[in-house]
Amino acid sequence: GIDTKGKTIYLPNGYDNETIDKIKINSLEEKENIILTVGRLGTKAKNTELLLETLKDTDLKDWKVYLVGSLDKRFEKYKENFFKENPDLINKIIFTGEIKNREELYKYYNRAKVFVLPSKWESFGIVMVEAMAFGNYIITSNTCAAKDITNNGEIGKIVKIDSKEELKKELERVISREINLKEKYEKTLSHVSNFKYSYLIEKLGERIK
Repeated sequence: GIDTKGKTIYLPNGYDNETIDKIKINSLEEKENIILTVGRLGTKAKNTELLLETLKDTDLKDWKVYLVGSLDKRFEKYKENFFKENPDLINKIIFTGEIKNREELYKYYNRAKVFVLPSKWESFGIVMVEAMAFGNYIITSNTCAAKDITNNGEIGKIVKIDSKEELKKELERVISREINLKEKYEKTLSHVSNFKYSYLIEKLGERIK
């Protein structure tokens, strides 16, 4: 066998920090009471229905939820029915459609305080790392990279896949200010530097030498 001892290096997926580093990241006080999700909405993997079913039973108070991404065909009907049955949520839960322009997308991350991704499965979830670069508090289901991204749940919350109860509980803890978002914001910004491309390349360079 080949001896790989001391030769293997674990590199997580990174995010392109060049553009983001040029953006002035809003302080928590400058942010809005926005919970954000980004991705192809309504696909089986993304579990968007679970998110909406949970939000329906959650008192959002003065919070809004923005869902950014294209809509899966099978989901359009569901969304239509959802708002028919919950007309009071039309101004609370906002679908923006797909945003291809990165700078436009980054404006949403910069306004939001919380990023939620209740996926049934996820390869790595680069959107979570991008959200963290803007200090968003991460709520994610227990997919393969969740522990890495949340530093074992220290800076974000990992909820059980498909668990409406756990997701609802965490959203309520955020809304009722039980979670100290200020403290999480600082920790998140410091932890996310581990995922910067520039840092990963530098790290790789050191190991190759």
